[in-house]
Amino acid sequence: MNNIGIGWSVGQLLRLVQGGLSVLKDERSYGYITICDCKRDNEIFAICKINNCPAEKAERYFNLSQEKARRLAFHAEHISSYQSRNKAEDKWGGAIKAGTTILSFSGLASELSDEALMIYVGLKAGWIKTDEDAFRMAAISSNDLVTRKFLSPR
Repeated sequence: MNNIGIGWSVGQLLRLVQGGLSVLKDERSYGYITICDCKRDNEIFAICKINNCPAEKAERYFNLSQEKARRLAFHAEHISSYQSRNKAEDKWGGAIKAGTTILSFSGLASELSDEALMIYVGLKAGWIKTDEDAFRMAAISSNDLVTRKFLSPR
């Protein structure tokens, strides 16, 4: 089985994604996740389709998921792809650094939903060590979904 980071398999992470989708209750529940390892020159470990992504949107979400991850890897000092977001260049939030792993998603109703899902996965996998770290990530994009859906507001 392909292990990622600290011993998680792709299957285990995909179960965390499904759990996060059930918590978020977004109007969409499909897209693509890209998982990279920062310790291995940002090598892409996995790109997975989540649920039944409509064919007409699949290529876009597949590509955006990778673009967000690569862009975040390029900006070593950033912890969120929102920090290099540029609407005019079709560059969006939705990727985070969770420890030494980059988690990126594209396909939910908004980039904030994509990001919240990745924060959820990072927390549940133990790569985001504290709620404080999750709040710090969410604050970059003013993402209140993180507090409304799965962290206690302060």
